Amino acid sequence: PPLITHMQSEDMFIASQSSACLANLAEIEENQLIIAKDGGIRPCISVMRSRYVEVQRESGRLLANLCASNAEVATGAIIGGGGHHLLASYLLSQDTACQRVGAFGIGNLCTHNQHRVTLLKAG
Repeated sequence: PPLITHMQSEDMFIASQSSACLANLAEIEENQLIIAKDGGIRPCISVMRSRYVEVQRESGRLLANLCASNAEVATGAIIGGGGHHLLASYLLSQDTACQRVGAFGIGNLCTHNQHRVTLLKAG
C-alpha cells in the first residue's frame, strides 16, 4: 500500500505526513485491522527509529493507536516486533510529544490481558 511505502521514505516530510495520515486512520478501529493485515506494523516500528523527530512522533502515534486494536494480529505483531520496547524508550525522549506517544501506546497495550506480563517484564 502506498502510505506504508511512503512512510519509509528518506524524505522527512513524506515520511512524517504518511505516518500522520496512517495514525489518523488508525484512530478508527476497523482501520487498525486493515493496517495490520496490510503489513504496516513492522515498517512502523522500523520508522520509529528515524533520525527525524517529526517522523518519530507520527510513526509512534501510529503504533500507539494500533496498540488499542482488539485484533491479536495487530497487538501480537507489535509485541513480536519489539514495538513495546520502542514505546517505552520514547518515555525517555527529549521531545515531550514523543514521551506522550510512548505513554499512550504503553497504556493502550496494558488494556490487553494477554500482554500485561510481557509489558511488566519489559520494565
